[in-house]
Amino acid sequence: MSKRWFELNPSVVYVLFLLLIKYISDKYGNSDDFAPPATIPKGASFKDMIALKGMDAELSALMARRDKTRDLKHAMMQELLTGRTQLL
Repeated sequence: MSKRWFELNPSVVYVLFLLLIKYISDKYGNSDDFAPPATIPKGASFKDMIALKGMDAELSALMARRDKTRDLKHAMMQELLTGRTQLL
């Protein structure tokens, strides 16, 4: 099944959210007539958000490895449960 445009990876959603909050904070942070809806926590700089962008590929690789391991475990359990393979 192919991914649809609205099915985003959670890490991508997180980075996009942080970028939105950073934009709002930078644009309206010094304004007297409008208070930003949220504040950026200390340590959440733009450089940190850019660094998180590279994590997407790493997370995808880890999730693929997890899925492969889960499938292998499932296949091994099926072998044991059907009696095709026996432990001595």
